[in-house]
Amino acid sequence: FYATGNLFAGNAGINQWYRQRDSDCVNNNTKFLAQGTTIGDAQQRTQVKGCVSFMNNGTSSAHFNHHPGGGTANLFGTGLELQSNYNYPLPSSVDANRPFSVDTSGNVSPEWNLPPYNLDRHTATLLRTYYERGASDRIGSGLVQLEDPTLTNGAYVIVSGLSPTTTLGSTFISQYSLLAMLQSYFEVGATSMAHRIKQTPRVEIIAPTELTELADPTSITVQWETDWVRWDGEKYTDTTSVTFSESESEIDYSIMYSTDAGLTWRQLELFAGQLVATAVPGTPGKVPSIPAHVIPDSSLGQESLSWLVPVGTFPAGSYLLRIEGYRRGQSLHYSHHIQRLFIDR
Repeated sequence: FYATGNLFAGNAGINQWYRQRDSDCVNNNTKFLAQGTTIGDAQQRTQVKGCVSFMNNGTSSAHFNHHPGGGTANLFGTGLELQSNYNYPLPSSVDANRPFSVDTSGNVSPEWNLPPYNLDRHTATLLRTYYERGASDRIGSGLVQLEDPTLTNGAYVIVSGLSPTTTLGSTFISQYSLLAMLQSYFEVGATSMAHRIKQTPRVEIIAPTELTELADPTSITVQWETDWVRWDGEKYTDTTSVTFSESESEIDYSIMYSTDAGLTWRQLELFAGQLVATAVPGTPGKVPSIPAHVIPDSSLGQESLSWLVPVGTFPAGSYLLRIEGYRRGQSLHYSHHIQRLFIDR
């Protein structure tokens, strides 16, 4: 194979052929490569107008496109929330050499009229503007909704045409991108969105606390509540209704404890209506695989369970209690709260 390069993958059942990496086809025993040369691995990637190919929306005269050129963009609209809600100072104006629009003319990509692109046009809609450059149809940074041709499925993309690396540094780009992504997640939780993402609740342990006196207990009452707000107790966005809520009946909890300041965790399980210690290691951020370790939300408002703490398993000392809240069937977008407590024996 060194002399002839890559072979097409043959009949897998017969197992006659295999695909060799291009970079492995070096000049070892081959007469087709000069000494000191190598071959790079083959790639498939969009070229020329990659953003147009990725969005693949609209028509040849009205589609997504970046518009190269120097200029500055000004903090605008929802972008002001990025600054006020997260206590992160943003420049009021910043260089934006690649502003974009979702419905203006521009050169289409070479494959525009080729399948599958020409048979599968999507719909791109600007939902939020964070930085605006000049005219209203030039966006420095914003949130774009991309829908499939049937408008039954949607994706959300943070598009940025900002170019402050040379002026504000790459750290700004990474921090700004993280904030924009977080803000956009809250934005698309609005009930008016066609393809909304259900929001993550704030889980807070009410009892016990560090100040709770636990003198030789055999059990501890664990109380926690779920609220439909951000981690800091504030509304998800400035426009979120103060009465906003999701269904608590969709929430499951994972409860674990630690005896070594969070270095390792042990899972608690629900047995006969009480929380009981197990020898199963707890994994923060992962829904337990054992059904008894998954505790469904039982009612609106506060949850309360008795945690059995026999002296043989729970000697005197400091413990961490961790409660995680997950939407049933969805392992991402979970919330958690950790509380320290002290058992006196």
